[in-house]
Amino acid sequence: MTSIVEASDRPRCQRNHDMTPPDPPVNPVQPPTPPTPVYPPSQRLRAALRALRWPNTALAAETGASIRKVQSWVAGERDCPERVLAWLEGLARHLKENPLPGENRD
Repeated sequence: MTSIVEASDRPRCQRNHDMTPPDPPVNPVQPPTPPTPVYPPSQRLRAALRALRWPNTALAAETGASIRKVQSWVAGERDCPERVLAWLEGLARHLKENPLPGENRD
Protein backbone atom coordinates (compact mmCIF):
# COMPACT_ATOMS: atom_id res chain seq x y z
CA MET A 1 0.00 0.00 0.00
CA THR A 2 1.25 3.50 -0.83
CA SER A 3 1.49 5.99 1.96
CA ILE A 4 0.32 9.60 1.74
CA VAL A 5 3.89 10.89 1.86
CA GLU A 6 4.96 8.71 -1.04
CA ALA A 7 1.98 9.88 -3.19
CA SER A 8 2.77 13.54 -2.60
CA ASP A 9 6.39 13.02 -3.68
CA ARG A 10 5.33 11.97 -7.17
CA PRO A 11 5.69 14.57 -9.89
CA ARG A 12 2.40 16.20 -10.84
CA CYS A 13 1.10 16.46 -14.34
CA GLN A 14 2.19 19.85 -15.72
CA ARG A 15 -0.45 21.89 -17.55
CA ASN A 16 0.04 25.03 -19.58
CA HIS A 17 -1.77 27.58 -17.41
CA ASP A 18 -0.47 30.75 -19.05
CA MET A 19 -3.15 32.98 -20.54
CA THR A 20 -1.60 33.56 -23.96
CA PRO A 21 -4.11 33.22 -26.75
CA PRO A 22 -3.64 30.51 -29.34
CA ASP A 23 -1.78 31.41 -32.50
CA PRO A 24 -4.04 32.78 -35.25
CA PRO A 25 -4.60 30.61 -38.30
CA VAL A 26 -1.95 30.95 -40.98
CA ASN A 27 -4.37 32.18 -43.68
CA PRO A 28 -7.34 33.81 -41.96
CA VAL A 29 -10.33 34.45 -44.16
CA GLN A 30 -10.84 38.18 -44.57
CA PRO A 31 -14.36 39.53 -45.00
CA PRO A 32 -14.92 40.89 -48.48
CA THR A 33 -14.31 44.62 -48.89
CA PRO A 34 -17.40 46.45 -50.09
CA PRO A 35 -16.94 47.88 -53.57
CA THR A 36 -16.19 51.58 -53.89
CA PRO A 37 -19.20 53.31 -55.42
CA VAL A 38 -18.68 54.62 -58.93
CA TYR A 39 -20.66 57.76 -59.58
CA PRO A 40 -21.61 58.90 -63.07
CA PRO A 41 -19.67 61.90 -64.42
CA SER A 42 -22.72 64.19 -64.31
CA GLN A 43 -23.24 63.46 -60.61
CA ARG A 44 -19.57 64.12 -59.87
CA LEU A 45 -19.76 67.35 -61.87
CA ARG A 46 -22.86 68.58 -60.02
CA ALA A 47 -21.27 67.77 -56.65
CA ALA A 48 -18.10 69.70 -57.53
CA LEU A 49 -20.03 72.71 -58.83
CA ARG A 50 -22.18 72.71 -55.69
CA ALA A 51 -19.08 72.56 -53.45
CA LEU A 52 -17.48 75.45 -55.35
CA ARG A 53 -20.80 77.35 -55.48
CA TRP A 54 -20.30 77.85 -59.21
CA PRO A 55 -23.14 78.25 -61.72
CA ASN A 56 -22.87 76.52 -65.09
CA THR A 57 -21.87 79.84 -66.66
CA ALA A 58 -18.75 80.04 -64.43
CA LEU A 59 -17.63 76.60 -65.60
CA ALA A 60 -18.25 77.58 -69.21
CA ALA A 61 -16.17 80.74 -68.76
CA GLU A 62 -13.31 78.86 -67.05
CA THR A 63 -13.13 76.03 -69.59
CA GLY A 64 -13.99 77.95 -72.75
CA ALA A 65 -16.84 75.54 -73.44
CA SER A 66 -20.21 76.81 -74.59
CA ILE A 67 -22.95 77.12 -71.99
CA ARG A 68 -24.97 74.54 -73.96
CA LYS A 69 -22.09 72.04 -73.75
CA VAL A 70 -21.75 72.60 -69.99
CA GLN A 71 -25.51 72.18 -69.57
CA SER A 72 -25.33 68.87 -71.46
CA TRP A 73 -22.51 67.74 -69.13
CA VAL A 74 -24.53 68.66 -66.05
CA ALA A 75 -27.68 66.99 -67.40
CA GLY A 76 -25.75 63.82 -68.23
CA GLU A 77 -26.55 64.06 -71.94
CA ARG A 78 -22.79 64.11 -72.67
CA ASP A 79 -19.90 63.02 -70.49
CA CYS A 80 -17.78 65.79 -69.06
CA PRO A 81 -14.09 65.24 -69.96
CA GLU A 82 -12.26 63.42 -67.16
CA ARG A 83 -9.55 66.09 -67.02
CA VAL A 84 -12.20 68.77 -66.36
CA LEU A 85 -13.82 66.60 -63.66
CA ALA A 86 -10.47 65.92 -62.00
CA TRP A 87 -9.63 69.63 -62.05
CA LEU A 88 -13.00 70.63 -60.54
CA GLU A 89 -12.85 67.90 -57.88
CA GLY A 90 -9.34 69.05 -56.97
CA LEU A 91 -10.55 72.65 -56.61
CA ALA A 92 -13.51 71.52 -54.49
CA ARG A 93 -11.25 69.39 -52.28
CA HIS A 94 -8.83 72.31 -51.84
CA LEU A 95 -11.67 74.66 -50.89
CA LYS A 96 -12.99 72.16 -48.35
CA GLU A 97 -9.54 71.73 -46.78
CA ASN A 98 -8.82 75.49 -46.91
CA PRO A 99 -12.09 77.36 -46.33
CA LEU A 100 -12.32 81.08 -46.84
CA PRO A 101 -11.48 83.06 -43.68
CA GLY A 102 -14.52 83.56 -41.49
CA GLU A 103 -16.50 80.72 -43.03
CA ASN A 104 -18.17 78.26 -40.69
CA ARG A 105 -19.28 75.82 -43.35
CA ASP A 106 -18.48 72.12 -43.41
